[in-house]
Amino acid sequence: MRSLILGWFPTLRVGLVTAALFVVAVASTWIPMLLTVAWVILWLGIIAVVVDTILLWGRSITVNAWRSFEDRLSNGEFNPVTVHVDIASPLTLEMTVIDELPIQLQERGLVFPWMRVEGRPISFAYEIRPVTRGIYAFGAINVFLRTRLGLVQRCVRCDAERTADVYPSIMEMRRAELATFSNRQMRYGVHRQRRLGHTMEFEKVAQYTSGDDIRTINWKATAKRSSLMVNLYQDERSQDIYSVIDLGRSMRYAHNGMTMLDHAINSTLAFSNIVVRKQDRVGLVTYDAHNVSVLPSAASAAQMGAVMKRLYSIDTNFEQSDDEMLVERLRKTIRSRSLLMLFTNIESIDAARRRLPAFRLLARSHVVVVNFFDNEAIRSVATKHPETTEGIYRQAIARNSLMEKSEILHELRRAGIHATLSSPAMLSVNAINMYLQLKARGVV
Repeated sequence: MRSLILGWFPTLRVGLVTAALFVVAVASTWIPMLLTVAWVILWLGIIAVVVDTILLWGRSITVNAWRSFEDRLSNGEFNPVTVHVDIASPLTLEMTVIDELPIQLQERGLVFPWMRVEGRPISFAYEIRPVTRGIYAFGAINVFLRTRLGLVQRCVRCDAERTADVYPSIMEMRRAELATFSNRQMRYGVHRQRRLGHTMEFEKVAQYTSGDDIRTINWKATAKRSSLMVNLYQDERSQDIYSVIDLGRSMRYAHNGMTMLDHAINSTLAFSNIVVRKQDRVGLVTYDAHNVSVLPSAASAAQMGAVMKRLYSIDTNFEQSDDEMLVERLRKTIRSRSLLMLFTNIESIDAARRRLPAFRLLARSHVVVVNFFDNEAIRSVATKHPETTEGIYRQAIARNSLMEKSEILHELRRAGIHATLSSPAMLSVNAINMYLQLKARGVV
C-alpha cells in the first residue's frame, strides 16, 4: 500500500479526460441528454484507471536499475554516465527514468524519452560536467512505468546510491600525452622542438634520413656501411622539474564554470605526466598566505599517484599569496638547480612589478617559467563590434586591459624570466611546449 501511495501518478491523458468530462457536464445544462454521456465517460474513466493501476502493481513485474561510470571522474570534462534498467514483465510496458544527480551539479533538465520494454536491459546514456573537485554522491534511480492505456504511471525507486571521486582532469592528461608522443602533435597544439647543440645523451647510431643534422654524421660508421650514418641523441634525463601552484585570491576568477585554480590543477597533472614520461623527476609545490607545501621530486612509478593525491586534496581560502615566503622555503628545500613551472594569475602591471623581485630571486637559483592567464571574457569584448556608445567605451577598456596583459608578459621577459600568457584551454599545451623547448635548448 505504501508503494501505491508514493508511486501512483496520473498522466496527462487523465487530465484530458477530466477536461472533456467537464465540458460535457457544462454542455448538459443546455442539452440534457449529454448528462448521461458525462456519467458514462466518468465511470468508464474510473474503471480504466483502476484496471491500469491493477496491471501496473501486479506482482509479476520486477524492476532492477543500476548505473555505470568511471571510478575517477575528470574535473571540467564531460564524463559519460550510463543508466541500465532491467524489467521483467508479461505485459507490454513503456518506461523512462529520472536519475538523482549529485547536488553539486544542480541539474534539473535531464529528461529521457519513453521507451518500450522488450525483455532486455535498456540503457540511458548522458554526460555530466563537474566543475569542482571532491566526492559526488548519486542518489536513487526512479523508474516510471506505464501500460498502453497510459492513464497511470508507476514510479519504482531503485536504490542505486553510489559516490564518485572527481579528480583533476585525467582526460586532459591523456590528451596531452597523446599529443606529445604521437605524430599528430600539430593538431593538438604541441609543437616539435628543434634540438639545438649536442647537450643530449648519446642514444644510438642510425641511418641518415632527410632532415637530420649533418653535424651528427658518424663518418666511421658511414665508411663501414657504405651509407650515411648519424648519431642519435636523447634528451638529458633525471632533471628536477617542479610545478608551483599559486593558491592566492587571483586564482579565484572563474572561466567556463571553473576557477583559475582548477584550470591550473588540471594543467599541472597533464604537465607532470609528460615530465615523468620524459624520465625527469617531477615534484609539486603549493603556496598561499600562510603555508608552502613541497612534494619532493621523484621519477618513480608511484610519483604520479602522489601528485594526483596532492592535487585532489588542495583547498584554499583564496587569500593573498606570500611570494617571499615561497622564495625562502624553496631556498631551504630545493638545493639543486631545477625548473619551476609556476601557475599563477596576474591581472595588473602593478601586481606584476610587486611580485617581480621574488621571481628574480627564484631565477637566480632555478629556471623559472611563469604561466599566467589571459582573460577570455575581456578578449571577447575587445574583439566584438560595438553597436552603442556604451559598447565603444567597454571595448576601449577591454583593449586597454589586454595591452596591460601584454605589457606584463614583456616585463617578465625583460627581467630574464620565461613567461607564457595562456587562455585556460591552452594552459597545458603552452606549459608543455615551454618545457620541451627548454629541454631542446639544453636549459634544463
